[in-house]
Amino acid sequence: MKNTLLLILMLACAVLPHLMQAQGINASPTGDACPNKDYTYTYSGSALGCSWAVKGAYTLISGGGANSTSITVRWKDVPTDATNNPTSVGLGCGSSSGPSPVSVFVSSISDKTPGPLTINGTQINASYNLPFGDITTFTLRVPLVELPQSNANAVPLFALTYDWVIPSGWRYNDGTNYVSDGSTMHRVTSNSSSQGNQISVTPSSDSGGLISVRAVNNNCVGASTGPVNSISKTANGFVARPTPQLTIISNKSPSGGDFSLTCGDQSDYHFRSKSDPTPSDGSFDGYVFNFSGNGIITPTGNVAGQQPATNFTGATGQVSISLRARYTRNGASIMVAAPNVNATVQQLPAPTIVTNMPTSSGNPSICSPVNIADSQTVKPLSVTCRISVYEPVLA
Repeated sequence: MKNTLLLILMLACAVLPHLMQAQGINASPTGDACPNKDYTYTYSGSALGCSWAVKGAYTLISGGGANSTSITVRWKDVPTDATNNPTSVGLGCGSSSGPSPVSVFVSSISDKTPGPLTINGTQINASYNLPFGDITTFTLRVPLVELPQSNANAVPLFALTYDWVIPSGWRYNDGTNYVSDGSTMHRVTSNSSSQGNQISVTPSSDSGGLISVRAVNNNCVGASTGPVNSISKTANGFVARPTPQLTIISNKSPSGGDFSLTCGDQSDYHFRSKSDPTPSDGSFDGYVFNFSGNGIITPTGNVAGQQPATNFTGATGQVSISLRARYTRNGASIMVAAPNVNATVQQLPAPTIVTNMPTSSGNPSICSPVNIADSQTVKPLSVTCRISVYEPVLA
């Protein structure tokens, strides 16, 4: 009998350590954890006097009470960071040593930003210029966003779904032909015929604005296709719709810009409009000049045309010339303003008096102002007076 009991005791001492080791915490499902998915952790031994300790960002779904052998949690969309955000599930059993905690790797892309964002292969930095009226179909693309995994040597996995927002009036060419309202996200998932990270769009002729895209992981490790597990940060790009530039030019300033005149000048310097080259299907019309400066310049004809007729009055002061015109392309129109031009009419400079310099005739003389033709360049006049001084001879 004694031998039998001794044999049982020896067997128990040999097997017990193995039984203790087998009584660990098991996860279901296994593998890296997907955000926004429920995971159950079960202890196979007795949890009497034990309590669960969970580290990381999570929501308690069920269990986890004192003496409970299981806990179900839903991991939030927060990446696992071994230094600042270690994630684990453990069971503390007071003075007795409980099972070793289970490390959890949460496969979140919430800290990733897609990019770079390109239009027809050209990267959008601060802004992308799409000429006003252009309705050419083009491709928007970002590289696929890779999913983080605990095993750095594992086969790479990627987010295959992307939420896009394009400017109002633009159309998605993905079979839905959905026309954007400029704010509602349009979800595109990769399949056999298309890629979620690369879409074809057709712009409206007149609108620009923000393009945004974010990656959506709805098929991470251990999860079935469908539910949204993790969402990345949003990448943005701005599209501007520039028009050809208008410029006010004149005989006085052939390239545009401010200029000065001398008082008394009553010339017509032939103000007119000049524009950058326009596409064959774009044009300007509806030109309207405006001259602000009472008494400095006088319109002598219609100022609504491309070349208004005006004359300076000769008075001193400053006049500001402005111009607006309508630009039309592919059915869309917009008013375009040219940079203002300022013309300053200055007083004649004070004459310079020089003494003891007789003229060839021996008599004083004063030079006369020069008549200025409108085709000449006007320069400030310098008037010089020569005065001869004769001392009286005493008899």
